[in-house]
Amino acid sequence: MCEVFEAVVNPEKLSGYFTTGGAKGRLETGTTIMRDFHDFTRAFPIQDIEAGKNRRTILQWDAK
Repeated sequence: MCEVFEAVVNPEKLSGYFTTGGAKGRLETGTTIMRDFHDFTRAFPIQDIEAGKNRRTILQWDAK
């Protein structure tokens, strides 16, 4: 399970799976990071509400 958690919270690993413009910043409780996905015209901020190490992460972003 640790590998899957790291693939989501670690920007270097996530960039290899989902992001097209790269992932900036590691997801940690209380942080706001930037993500750039192919289907969107720009990078957008994602707020990490809670990150339980190797367990779960709760994210929030604007759906506009």
